[in-house]
Amino acid sequence: ATLLAMDAQSQEILRKKLEELEFKEKCSKAFKAADADGNGKLDLNELEHVSLGLFDIPDRLKDVVKEHDLFKQAFVEKDVNKDKFIDEDEFVEVMKWIVVKAASEASEVESEQITQSMSQTNVA
Repeated sequence: ATLLAMDAQSQEILRKKLEELEFKEKCSKAFKAADADGNGKLDLNELEHVSLGLFDIPDRLKDVVKEHDLFKQAFVEKDVNKDKFIDEDEFVEVMKWIVVKAASEASEVESEQITQSMSQTNVA
C-alpha cells in the first residue's frame, strides 16, 4: 500500500503531527542520544542507531524501517549539504521522511494504526 492508500483524514493527521513542536522535541532528544561522538552531526552508523521508541511508531513499522534500509535511504536523500553527515535540522526532515515512508511501505491497516498511535500521544 502507498501513502495514497491512506484516507485524506489520516494523511492530514500524520502531516500535522510531523509539524508539531512535540515531534521536533522528540527529534532533538533522539538526535542527541544518537550523536555518540558529540560532534553535533550524525554519520550513517549513528543514524542507523536512532531509537525509534521515542516516536510512538508501532513495532511492525520499526521492522519496515529496518527491512527497507530506510535510514540509509534517508541519509542519502536528506543530506542537503552533501557533507556525508546529518545535522540536527536535516535530522527532523529525516524523521519526517522515515515516518511517512514506513507508513507507505506498510499495509493500509498499519498506516491507520500509526496515525491513530501518533494522534493519541500524550504531552508529558
